Amino acid sequence: VVVFGRPGAGKSTIADAALGLLSKHHPEIRCLGLDLDVCVPDWMRENFSQGFYPSLQEREAFALDCCRYVAEQLGGEGTGDGKMVCSIISFSFVNNDLRNTFRSRFPHAKWILVDTKEEEAQNRIDLREGHFFKNVKGKATNDIIGGND
Repeated sequence: VVVFGRPGAGKSTIADAALGLLSKHHPEIRCLGLDLDVCVPDWMRENFSQGFYPSLQEREAFALDCCRYVAEQLGGEGTGDGKMVCSIISFSFVNNDLRNTFRSRFPHAKWILVDTKEEEAQNRIDLREGHFFKNVKGKATNDIIGGND
């Protein structure tokens, strides 16, 4: 399952709640929570803080790195205890190219959009402590995500 939406939508909160419910009601399933923010390299975090969004080429390379990360995390699971393995992945996936790269690598993933109004998303971002997206200067999240590509 891929939980996606604009920055500040509440993706991580929803993914964490789903993981908790799944482990409580289905202990026979091992479900990994993977927040792809861990894949964002330092240079990209710094660029975000300066208001610079990655180019198409940079996003393509990033998407492939995310795919490798997920495959590695899933590759080491599912052996030994006989439990079924699944994952709940959270990330913005704000551009079609990011989604398409991920979909081509994981064609059976189910996608869940968390849709939040701009004002609510910004309020949540403003309350964040230590998140790299909090300090994006002078741009609304609609500007950062590149509109409706």
